[in-house]
Amino acid sequence: MGATPVVGGIGGYSPCYNGFDGRSLDATGGLVRHSGVQFNPSPIVTSGTVIETPVQDPVLRLVGTVTPGATVELVLRGMPGENAGIFLGRAPLVLERPGSAIERLTTDGRLIDVSPLPSTGAARVPITIPANWPVGTIFYLQGVASDGPGQVQYSNSVPLVVL
Repeated sequence: MGATPVVGGIGGYSPCYNGFDGRSLDATGGLVRHSGVQFNPSPIVTSGTVIETPVQDPVLRLVGTVTPGATVELVLRGMPGENAGIFLGRAPLVLERPGSAIERLTTDGRLIDVSPLPSTGAARVPITIPANWPVGTIFYLQGVASDGPGQVQYSNSVPLVVL
């Protein structure tokens, strides 16, 4: 299943589809999921499924330029207080996990523990790229968050490619 993230918008509206809200993105059938935000009501009829969850699904970003010797920042967002971590794997995969909105998207390699997420809901992890890593070195990152006894949720995946 393909996915297109909708980032930003004004007053709950997405600028990426002619000013209509996110529900209109599903006009051809399929699935739209958004978390931690509420879209404005829409008169547009969808032929697919719209899933709204009040909690923030984990989201992972890589900030900076990945070059040998550089320091970049991993930013994992989720619900404050959640147990969270970032997987660093060598290969991509797609492995469905019951209860998680997003599949497991990287192999187990190393887990960077960022538990618990701070009150801002965003953990920032600086990492220094080893100076001896050659151009073209690839790793795959994916965040994971859980409220303890609750369901584990995975984030999007982010490739780390040395330039």
